[in-house]
Amino acid sequence: MFHDDTPSSNTPEEDLANNRNNLEYDILTTDWLCDKVTKSEDYAIRLYGTLCNNGFQHKDAMPDEYWTCSWRYAGGIVASVTGRGDYLTYYCSGNEGIIDPEVREDLLKLNWCVVDGFYANRKQRG
Repeated sequence: MFHDDTPSSNTPEEDLANNRNNLEYDILTTDWLCDKVTKSEDYAIRLYGTLCNNGFQHKDAMPDEYWTCSWRYAGGIVASVTGRGDYLTYYCSGNEGIIDPEVREDLLKLNWCVVDGFYANRKQRG
């Protein structure tokens, strides 16, 4: 299962129930991480870059499922946290697909793992 960037037609209650395996939701609802992103533009850009071109897996809930997002969607997530601009504020800001070690550790605290070589491995599996 992959995350879909298509806007939801669900009610807010349905969306909340469906967010159990949603990295975006976990980022947006984790106060310490939002504070870190808001206080450091450098960290915000590194989070954006890590979210781009990578697959993520929840350690406890998603043994065969992955979460991914587009560059645009990643920019939108970071802009939502910072309250600065929109997805274009971060879109193409650099390091897309580069996994930042500090961001990786922070996502692990949320029980999310970056799947190394996610897209390369998908192409090989065909």
